[in-house]
Amino acid sequence: MIMKAKLILRRSGLFLLTTITLMLLSPKWVFPAAAWFAPFLIILLIAPLKPWKAYLLAVLTLFGASLFSLYKVMPFPGIFFPIMTFVISLQSAIPYLVNRVLYPRIQHWTKTLVFPFALVIGEYLTSFGGGGSWSSISYTQVTNSFLIQAVSLGGIWLIAFVIGWFASLIFFLVEQRCYWQAVRTPAMGFSVLLIALTLFGFAKTNSFFDARRNTVRVAGIATSHVPLLQTMYEDTFGSTVTVVRTISRRILRSLPS
Repeated sequence: MIMKAKLILRRSGLFLLTTITLMLLSPKWVFPAAAWFAPFLIILLIAPLKPWKAYLLAVLTLFGASLFSLYKVMPFPGIFFPIMTFVISLQSAIPYLVNRVLYPRIQHWTKTLVFPFALVIGEYLTSFGGGGSWSSISYTQVTNSFLIQAVSLGGIWLIAFVIGWFASLIFFLVEQRCYWQAVRTPAMGFSVLLIALTLFGFAKTNSFFDARRNTVRVAGIATSHVPLLQTMYEDTFGSTVTVVRTISRRILRSLPS
């Protein structure tokens, strides 16, 4: 009885921690570091459950966190907000279901690639919907000037893959109790990938590596849709919002003068 109570308490604490971490991904106060651990916590939370229960818990966790984090972010009035939030949660939980079903069936370190591929495919297919790719986990890394440069290599999907692989790899490390012989290959593979992307981003944003002789100054005209979105937000929620557009100082320094 005591063991069961401890298990319930432990799982409740994990559920609460996972929900809070997901809330930190809100566009209102995004914490980039939370994006690296939130998927891992969901995988860890649903791992002991049967697939259908795991999917249901993932949906409820994402839905509960999204009700708080996306409030006054998505311009859906009244009952439409929780409905759309629930639909998004149903879609977002699918990669976790795929991982829960396939991961235990693979007896090799390649099982760590199931979730990142499922995450990328899920986000890619969802991007064809009305909201596009706006909910991609990749956008949480926009302030990471080095890593965000990977978009020029594989789009936002490459960043989503790296984050997804990190989550799956950490779960694999926990599962294997950090036994080096078992985790060496995926750990080294991920480290090489992350270091390579970081060095690529460093080189791309550093003026020392900038081949200025091959650059040409161009100009363009683009219309801003921010005023329209601000008006829609005010009409929906009855309050105003100020959009602050910033750009990394490191990127500014790397631009040709």
